[in-house]
Amino acid sequence: MHRTIGVISKRFVRIAPGEGPKVLLTFLYFFLIITSYYVIKPVSRSLVLGELGSRMVPYADLICAVLMGPIVTLFAKLVDRVPKPRLISSSFFVIIGILLVAWRLLLTSMWWVAAAFYIWVAVFSVLVVTLFWLVANDLYRPREAKRLFGFIGSGGILGGIAGSSIAAFGAHVVGTKHLLLVSAALLAMCWLVVERLWRLLPERVLASEPVASGTARAHPASSHPMAFAKLFWHSRYLLLLVAMVGINKIVATLVYYQLNPFIELGFPTVDAKTHFTSIFLGGMNATAFVVQFFLTSWVLRRWGLAVALLVLPIVDLFGSAGLLLFPTFWLAAVTELGDGSLNYSLQQTSKEVLYLPIDRSIRYKVKPFIDMVVFRFGKGVAAIAGILMLDIYHLHPKYLSCLSLPLVALWILIALRLRREYVGTIRTMLQARAAAPRPKAAAEGPDAGRQRLFAQEPGSEPFRLLAEAPFARGKLALVDQLVQGASVPPPHVKRLIDELSQYDSRLVQAAEVESEALRLRAIISDHHTSMAKRRQALRSLARIPEQATVDYLFSLMVVETETVLRHEAVRGLVKLRLRHARVEFPVPQIRRQIASEVAGYQRIMDVINVYRRHCRGPVAANDPIIALLRILMEESVEQVFRLLMLIYRPEDIHLAYEQMTVTDAYVRADAIELLDNLIDPAMRSAIFPILDEDRFLSALEDAVGATQEPTTAYRILQQAIWDHHCWLSVTTLCAVGRLRLTPLRQELEKASRHPTHVISSAAKVALHLASQS
Repeated sequence: MHRTIGVISKRFVRIAPGEGPKVLLTFLYFFLIITSYYVIKPVSRSLVLGELGSRMVPYADLICAVLMGPIVTLFAKLVDRVPKPRLISSSFFVIIGILLVAWRLLLTSMWWVAAAFYIWVAVFSVLVVTLFWLVANDLYRPREAKRLFGFIGSGGILGGIAGSSIAAFGAHVVGTKHLLLVSAALLAMCWLVVERLWRLLPERVLASEPVASGTARAHPASSHPMAFAKLFWHSRYLLLLVAMVGINKIVATLVYYQLNPFIELGFPTVDAKTHFTSIFLGGMNATAFVVQFFLTSWVLRRWGLAVALLVLPIVDLFGSAGLLLFPTFWLAAVTELGDGSLNYSLQQTSKEVLYLPIDRSIRYKVKPFIDMVVFRFGKGVAAIAGILMLDIYHLHPKYLSCLSLPLVALWILIALRLRREYVGTIRTMLQARAAAPRPKAAAEGPDAGRQRLFAQEPGSEPFRLLAEAPFARGKLALVDQLVQGASVPPPHVKRLIDELSQYDSRLVQAAEVESEALRLRAIISDHHTSMAKRRQALRSLARIPEQATVDYLFSLMVVETETVLRHEAVRGLVKLRLRHARVEFPVPQIRRQIASEVAGYQRIMDVINVYRRHCRGPVAANDPIIALLRILMEESVEQVFRLLMLIYRPEDIHLAYEQMTVTDAYVRADAIELLDNLIDPAMRSAIFPILDEDRFLSALEDAVGATQEPTTAYRILQQAIWDHHCWLSVTTLCAVGRLRLTPLRQELEKASRHPTHVISSAAKVALHLASQS
């Protein structure tokens, strides 16, 4: 059974090593909180219908919308004055206490208690879910959220199924009113889970908490309602988020109102209505679970946030249009089923991802407002529209689609704009972090980014992707460390170091080659010319902004066997792109070259895995072979990013690459998230085997646990020895020598006669390494 769960979680959830306890506890938290809600949800509905009647329900919804404002204002003030763990725990105590008081009052059978309990359950449904997602947003970074929120959200759907089942069974066993005690017990269990989760919160997040209510950082949004309104008014991102949530709820309520008349007329008795409603809600939760568990994370990873945000409005668009033209029971039921199941799964998870770029200092204020006030206000607006059209003017329910259709069209436009603002918000955060050590950058103009990138000399820190052989000195030092203490004749060592130094030599600014394009191409094509002169000629050729130059550099990038020349050709193409040269770049060829670079990256990873498995004993942390191969992997990643700069906006690609190299894991996650939203789905599938955390971690997990046939391992090493990547060939030769792999000794002797001097020198060094006792 545990193997089955492991396979399912790896295929659909992709839980990385070490994440299991946190994900399981978060899943359990959401399951318990929704179970407790669905235990008392039917209680509140049955009590209000029995005591007040259905005509009073819309008025109760309007009262909920009015009360949400003061409740959120109070919550926002508490956020600044109470540490988050204490605030969440106190909220649980208050909710459990209210349940116990309500249970005692309901035993008195006073009519107003039923009305008050119905209103409180409506507030409870939003409050507890908001508290959960606030904790979840602190626990997970954006990349983790996309990978895991689909699975975690399915816990809530299962909780809805479990809670409804408990309520249906418990109503006959313990009585309707005593179900409040069951809900309180579930909430107490949930509090224990949350206490455990707080221990897993990163220390950097807990360090930002207020230490005491008297020293809390006052935020203007919590001190006055008008300041809270200004917080939204001055943020286009928050305004779009408010608009999307409000329209979503209005449309969902209108769709619900269109199904109600069919139920009322199609099922004459109360029992028949209850039976159908139970089956319908069960089917909705089951559908939502399937979507959440199997599709939500896949859609977010494969197609991105924009597609995830558009699925629900498109479903509502077709459903509302169909109901306007063909108002039938089955179409109304299918539309409501699709709307409800997607709202509880894909739409909910996508909305939670949108909260992640919001600064944590205000997230605890704006999220309750959006999820509670805006959500209930949208339902109140829809209730007023339903009363006017259905009860006062006695229109056919199909005409509610006349309101839904324009709202859905606006919803789609907002979703598209919101996705752009989401990317812009992440970009702004990364730019602020990148510019923090350089305050003067804030005063630059809008085009300063491109000018600064182009103005920097290669090798300078602000534009690392144009640096010349940035790892050359480190690689030479590792080769020297590799042969230290070994019985390798000094002449062989010196020859190898000299050959590698000339191969990766830096260019001298004074040695500029000034000639026409044909002569420069001749120098580049002459294999007898030193590598430094060939690279210098290539650089000079890249200064000629002509289409012929681009075509030649692309052909060189594809057919050239020397890695340093291919990298120099790509650098030249990027410089032409940054200079706004009026040339065309062949995108299909660039995509194929990116795929080739990714394949090279994976070949290096294969060599690492083979080396680790065949080492005698554990591999040292400072092993020079591993260090060399890791540098080659980093160079491959750099080359991929340079190629991406030829397709997408160079400044954004460079920003993502630059921030992916910092030590802060949260910043790196934001950088990957920015890149994820910049590139198209096809490119995402091509490059994310080397960048996406879930695929990379799962690949490493497979490599550690897998056993490899000797013939497969030898074939990997043999292919790497004869690879066109010179450094990969040299490193693999040294690795084979250190491993003393007898079956590959013939390959070493064959490589010692290689026409390329650096390869033959490396093979001779490897033979001496292999002959050591």
